[in-house]
Amino acid sequence: MKDFSILKRNLETFLEICMQKTKEEKTTKRSKPSNIRGTIKGFNLTANFGSGKGAKRPLLAFLKDENTISNGIYPLIIFEPSFNELIVCKGISFDNKPNTKWIKNVRSDINFKNTKYKDGLRTNSYFRSSYSTTNLTDTTIENIQKDLESIMNDYPN
Repeated sequence: MKDFSILKRNLETFLEICMQKTKEEKTTKRSKPSNIRGTIKGFNLTANFGSGKGAKRPLLAFLKDENTISNGIYPLIIFEPSFNELIVCKGISFDNKPNTKWIKNVRSDINFKNTKYKDGLRTNSYFRSSYSTTNLTDTTIENIQKDLESIMNDYPN
């Protein structure tokens, strides 16, 4: 239950910031990226909204050990603004080849697929599922949590 409330609070703040950035509004005092924090099953939450003009697809990464967004593997939630969706993924850094590998090979795992974005954005993330942000219910957040925990269980110890 504790993990659920951490995830719910952070997802709500993350989405509020994403929506404000899509509309090019300033973030409110209540919804700053620094408000996104917590630990779920030993993974630290980190939000990335890009720099300068901002990210085309903001993300919420769950980092552990020495992994970083730019060099590592991590459970990941990507906000896809063109569809108002949250996409749950196995993240793999793009610019730097990580030293760590997922227990199950992501290329052969049938629960995941690598999808290229229509706008040509490069990614090494393998998508598990997507959820509409139009009506983010507790049930939806529970399903997101189950997907994340499944990915976390595939993280090497």
